[in-house]
Amino acid sequence: MPDGPILDKISWAINLPWLVAFTATIPDCSKTVAKAYYPVTFAMSIVWIGIVCLFMVVCASRIGCIMNVNATVMGICVLAVGTSVPDAMGSMAVAANGEADMAIANAVGSNVFDILLGLGVPWFLNGAIKGSTAVDKCGIEIAVFILFSTIGLFFLTLILNKWQMNNRLGMVFFGLYIVYYIYSLLTGFNVFVPVECDEDDDGAH
Repeated sequence: MPDGPILDKISWAINLPWLVAFTATIPDCSKTVAKAYYPVTFAMSIVWIGIVCLFMVVCASRIGCIMNVNATVMGICVLAVGTSVPDAMGSMAVAANGEADMAIANAVGSNVFDILLGLGVPWFLNGAIKGSTAVDKCGIEIAVFILFSTIGLFFLTLILNKWQMNNRLGMVFFGLYIVYYIYSLLTGFNVFVPVECDEDDDGAH
């Protein structure tokens, strides 16, 4: 147990089961004795990412039901943030080294992966096993419109900034995300532009 504030000790206790599971199942390739097991490390890392993401999805769905928040908004405000943190950290790391093109490629590539494979593979497997399944599309039209608008704003901001990546550009992007996040929260709690759904569109929580 680490020395320090009580919050550090609580955090350590909460994360201890995960740390034990990761240590027991994922070989540490930074050590010479385990360098040959890097394929196992990679595969087990993917497996644990899937398990943790499933755990996060289930928790977010239950919390959304308890708080009576639309599932689409929970996906935007909770799941999207949680699953995108590794991508953001990677982009920040390469951007700090002056490789802005790699940071942009990482951001774009990860979203292409999420949309085409992150949605395509589960839908393919579900269709192959269970057949066609109705999707809860309540509010998704606005989310898709915002997605396309984000791409347009991205290029417009780059053009206005003369294709220069600097702190001003970062502040603009961060500010736009805060506006989007606040809008999603207000929509989810029916404070701002409530999302009207037909009874057939309400998915099971």
